[in-house]
Amino acid sequence: MDLNNSIQLAVRILNNQTDYLFGRNIIDRLFEMTKGEHSKENVAMRLSVVDTFYSTNMNRRLFGITDLSEKISGIGPDEIILKEIGKYKEDQKSEIDEILNNDYGIRKTGEDVGGARSLISKYLYFVSNHKFPIEDKLVKNNIKDVLAYFNEPFSKKEDILKSIIKFCSAKRIELEHFDNFLWLIGKINKGSFSLILQKDRYKKIKDVLNINGTSSNDFDKNFADAIRNENKIRDLKDLKLITNDFYNFLMLNIDIRNNTNKGKN
Repeated sequence: MDLNNSIQLAVRILNNQTDYLFGRNIIDRLFEMTKGEHSKENVAMRLSVVDTFYSTNMNRRLFGITDLSEKISGIGPDEIILKEIGKYKEDQKSEIDEILNNDYGIRKTGEDVGGARSLISKYLYFVSNHKFPIEDKLVKNNIKDVLAYFNEPFSKKEDILKSIIKFCSAKRIELEHFDNFLWLIGKINKGSFSLILQKDRYKKIKDVLNINGTSSNDFDKNFADAIRNENKIRDLKDLKLITNDFYNFLMLNIDIRNNTNKGKN
């Protein structure tokens, strides 16, 4: 399976009544409803909702949402932000560079916490109607190995967002679809399936695979390990607990991981 077909497979899976799609639609609706409202409060509300759905943990920082909403609202209304996004994607000087590279919020001790590229990139993703790449751990931890599997070199030494923009432009891949692909791979490898599977399927699969753990991290690790077992995946398919698309994607993920491990040996 080539890269484009693999990406489209991920898109079909995530658009099939998943909680991922449900959450994304909620945020899309919020951004659409508040499109004409330019204020720090409006930006803060949007940021808070994105932070909650995507677990970027900005709410754990003191003054984090406040600092970031001031910076974003200071650029101007959505139409101005979209112009700055356009400049950024064309590798021109843009205010997007500044907000991505700034620090936001402090610890209780008063020390700076650092940047917020994950939350900012997600905010810009929704402002631009999914035409901006996302930078988070799921992307950073998987992109190089995934693209190596498809014989596509990728350097993480450069600004990863601009690298993704250039790569997708050269390959004529939609940024939204590329993000879907990396997000799904990342979630599978973390053993985090609640946004991918419907509740009844999730519970049945957990029982069939006999997943347990003394902590949330242990549970996720055991889930991730089990879903890398080809025989167990076939059992889930035979029991009709996963679709053919999801079965094929899980098998692809196993192949990618095997290829990665072989390259490290």
